[in-house]
Amino acid sequence: MFARFLVLLACLTAGLAHAQLPTVTVGSKRFTESYILGEILVRTAGDPPLAEHRPGLGNTAILHAALRAGAIDVYPEYTGTIAREILKLDGRPSLGEINAALASQGLAAAVPLGFSNSYAIGVREDVAERLGLRSIGDLARHPTLRFG
Repeated sequence: MFARFLVLLACLTAGLAHAQLPTVTVGSKRFTESYILGEILVRTAGDPPLAEHRPGLGNTAILHAALRAGAIDVYPEYTGTIAREILKLDGRPSLGEINAALASQGLAAAVPLGFSNSYAIGVREDVAERLGLRSIGDLARHPTLRFG
């Protein structure tokens, strides 16, 4: 899975580019992280607000269709989701490869948000030390552990 979380951007229409104070429409999916990232994008767009948030629009296919149709201008998305669900690419394509594949749709992935969305499991420190747990793979040696 990609460590970067990116914002998928659409090219603004010519009409929007000519407006005196263009408003960017930010979409988001139906889960907490996407809602929060959408709000962060809106709040960083300036004061007075130069962006509006349309939260909880749906899944990847719905947001991608809204972006292509011009109903939204931007939304936060994982590079892995862009590569696999939207572009049907295998492996771990670079940002350049993703953008080359998106170009035919008039889209681009940009603006890394600067954090990793990696997977992790929480375990008490004393248990981790006693069992020698340093990575998720170490759990395979302890099949009797219970998850909750």
